[in-house]
Amino acid sequence: MRITYDPRADALAIELRDVPVARTREVTDTINVDLGKDGRPVVVEILNVRKGLGDEVLRHVGLDLGGIQWQQESDTVHATDEAAQLVGVSRQYLSKMAREGKIPARRSGRDWLFYRSGLVEFFGPGRVEEPTVRYGANASRMGNVRAPRRRVPRRRP
Repeated sequence: MRITYDPRADALAIELRDVPVARTREVTDTINVDLGKDGRPVVVEILNVRKGLGDEVLRHVGLDLGGIQWQQESDTVHATDEAAQLVGVSRQYLSKMAREGKIPARRSGRDWLFYRSGLVEFFGPGRVEEPTVRYGANASRMGNVRAPRRRVPRRRP
């Protein structure tokens, strides 16, 4: 297990396992859980750490934040895949725009996190849709679900 703190993002990441992340699930407004292909947690991300936990708790776990200035974030944050679905563009295009600084975003490990207000500003208010993808065992009964395509094995003659 590894704990890292990103002062620019004011985010704490608790890496539980060293496996690739398949998707990110927003548990609350300030907690995201990255899941592996098997659906088990890989990384727990806590956003707005200084406001939620305070400096004293972070020092207790060995993270001294010193005199870092921070601001409260009230904007919704979306991972690259979710943001791409919201605006109807590819994940590669969003990543490119973030790297070039055209869309306000921040790095979280290998992924980008996009602010909803930044997406609305760049693409316009009519382009940004509400998320409709649902995950879980009961997702197929919930309607409006994008199910992953299963690979059909090739037939041999």
